[in-house]
Amino acid sequence: MDKIFGLKFNGPIIKIEEVDNDFDLSDYNYVCNVVQSVGSNLKKIIIAENEDSSSSPLKKWKITDAVYGYTQCLHGSYQRTISFTMVDEDGNEAYNIWLGHNDDTEPSAIVKAMFIKAQKIVEDYPSALIYKYFQELEDIKLSMVIRHHFERLFIHSYEPDLYSLIDNLKKASELLKKWYDTYKKAKELLSECNDSKSKKLLNELEDKFNDIISRLPQN
Repeated sequence: MDKIFGLKFNGPIIKIEEVDNDFDLSDYNYVCNVVQSVGSNLKKIIIAENEDSSSSPLKKWKITDAVYGYTQCLHGSYQRTISFTMVDEDGNEAYNIWLGHNDDTEPSAIVKAMFIKAQKIVEDYPSALIYKYFQELEDIKLSMVIRHHFERLFIHSYEPDLYSLIDNLKKASELLKKWYDTYKKAKELLSECNDSKSKKLLNELEDKFNDIISRLPQN
């Protein structure tokens, strides 16, 4: 069943309520229509924005491509999930921003959580591109940690598979290069900015770099 939610912002506080089809957009900052996608168990979230509103904490950023559905967890249960894209005022995009909640979470709570997440991104990052780079650094780091785990399993196994170990080390090296390339892109962008937000992120970026260096094998 399709649902329509109206959202009102009052500073950091978000009020959400279910509305009828004859809603008045001028009464809200955003109206979200959660509709069933044809031929799938996913639901699209169609977002209408009140362009005349000046109280939105998202400023000139937009939420697009929002999809709501279920993901199966490792232990077999299902989790309500939502993924979306954010577009900043310069047209930069950050894809596959993801949130998960318990299976019994109400759709209104997940829609509200999406806007809270989006609001936090706008507060913490000067552009969608910077946010995208920071997320890529975390994703690549996770892949490297997983590969390091399997590398240790190979080394300490009763009959280590040398070819698999070499292949794993090669892929780990590729991941490290990818991480460093992304780090350089993010650092270059942040170094061009003088605002306090960018300076804080630049310090965080250096901490991430030092953390990666500390994880590498030492002579």
